[in-house]
Amino acid sequence: MQAEPQARRPNFLIVLGDNVGYVLGRRYGRGILERVGPRVGLSAAKLAAADRYYASHGGKTVFLGRFIPVVRSVGFILAGAAGLPWRRFIVYDVAGAAIWATGHTVLGYLIGASYERWEKYLTPFGLLILVVLAGP
Repeated sequence: MQAEPQARRPNFLIVLGDNVGYVLGRRYGRGILERVGPRVGLSAAKLAAADRYYASHGGKTVFLGRFIPVVRSVGFILAGAAGLPWRRFIVYDVAGAAIWATGHTVLGYLIGASYERWEKYLTPFGLLILVVLAGP
């Protein structure tokens, strides 16, 4: 069964956005971190440790970071700033994006299919609890 173009488009856009972050990090991130870092507690030794971390665990960080809200927002920029090779980045990024998008699509379908059972919880308080549990 082939996915419709509309179903593939979000994955493409997710990866495109991640690559924009990666390129910005690769081009500007290191310079910004070296200039601003000492003022916020990022010494040259800590930046070197981050480089070593991304050299050995960068792919896993890109993949797993997709599922962690704060890491999902900045992890791709940091991967570029740390010099993670793009070929390695893209493989883990595409794999993470495919699983993340598919999982959210399936979850949305399942929640939609059982809407009547959950409808009684859709009060303002129930939605607040959902937002707190789901995170940013």
